[in-house]
Amino acid sequence: ERLARYRYAKVFMFSANRIGDRSDGADFELRGVFGEELSHITYQEAVKHKMVVPMEVRWYNCSMPNNPCEGSKDSTARKRNGIWRNKVRNKLIASVVNEFKDDDQVLIVVDTVEHAMHLKKHLPHFTLCYGKTLEMKERKRYEKTGCIGPDEPFMDFARRMRIKRKFERGTLKKVIATGVWNRGVDFRNLAVLVRADGKDSRIADTQIPGRVARTRLDDAPKTGIVIDFVDVFDDNLAERSARRRRGYARHQWRQLLMRQVDGKSTVCRVLIAGGDVSAATKTKQKKLF
Repeated sequence: ERLARYRYAKVFMFSANRIGDRSDGADFELRGVFGEELSHITYQEAVKHKMVVPMEVRWYNCSMPNNPCEGSKDSTARKRNGIWRNKVRNKLIASVVNEFKDDDQVLIVVDTVEHAMHLKKHLPHFTLCYGKTLEMKERKRYEKTGCIGPDEPFMDFARRMRIKRKFERGTLKKVIATGVWNRGVDFRNLAVLVRADGKDSRIADTQIPGRVARTRLDDAPKTGIVIDFVDVFDDNLAERSARRRRGYARHQWRQLLMRQVDGKSTVCRVLIAGGDVSAATKTKQKKLF
């Protein structure tokens, strides 16, 4: 409504997502302001023109003897038990992340402050970044459960901006962030993005990994590494993982199935060779991994 006031302006919209990616079908509102699509290039074409970097998605199977989601009454309870408070899954994330060098810039993306806190328990050297201001009662609960210590700084707007600037400059290397960094940030030297959120949507599957798709400030060669997880312990979460995989396949990103042996990761199987259109098409036919 506000944009429609500029009746005589020439307006253009640029997006990493295609028309039709919105689950609510609200793309027609954008067409009302900006008109029909004028041009589209594939991710691989953008790579050729050095607008973005090649991408590599590394998948890790997360399995356990019992399904922590069993008996969950609703979707929130399922995510809390299966993702946010899942000790086995969080330990796996920490184990994979700790393989990277101290100088590698790593960003772990989560969906809630609760999940960020439970990951912080396994990764105390990571900095937290979130938008919600914790009430004292809530903070004390996280202190009591050992997620954070009493010396953990309080989060406010000023601290959030300081963390962002340090991460943009590359002086801060390890951060766990909620959705406050899913859009509107420019981390040019980010090496690894970890999708711990477990979400699936065409918007998120493009925008969130896009944090690591930027070219480096010094123009040095780079491959954006995305870490994701196949939550095989629960059918619903496993299907979400499969939909994320199909979302990545739309961009023809290289996808690998990994295995950890004695705390070290090795490639178990190549799922999609980057830029292979036939492989990406075949992947869409597969429901799970």
